[in-house]
Amino acid sequence: MKKCVVVLLMAVMSVVGFVALSVAGETTPIKISLVPGVGIPSQSTVHGLDLGLIGDDVAEVQGLQIAWIYAGTKEKMVGLQTAFVDIGKEVVGVQYGFYNQADDMTGLQLGFINSADYMSGVQIGLVNIIKKGALPFMVLINANF
Repeated sequence: MKKCVVVLLMAVMSVVGFVALSVAGETTPIKISLVPGVGIPSQSTVHGLDLGLIGDDVAEVQGLQIAWIYAGTKEKMVGLQTAFVDIGKEVVGVQYGFYNQADDMTGLQLGFINSADYMSGVQIGLVNIIKKGALPFMVLINANF
């Protein structure tokens, strides 16, 4: 029992330490949001985990961005972005959701509807759109390299 309390206390202190460091800087390792614009801490650059309970919209994520309904990045997303709706400007990695959209996508889009202006990678879904690709529209799978 004593060991469990010590481990729990160490975990809490680590999270508090990360949050305290992030308040002093421009990035944060962990961000938790209820809806876009309502999150702790208030930084808009996340290098780690961005958890949106309903949704979140930040400038940059390097790591995981997970939300229930909406996950968005205004500038750059490197890693995994997953929600019902995923929207990013420059995405490197994986978008996984019902609707995925990126201006510049490098990697994999996996969803019902996938859309990218520029794509270097693969789209898997019912509707796949690469606006500036060799095949601008494809059903089930589309790719551009």
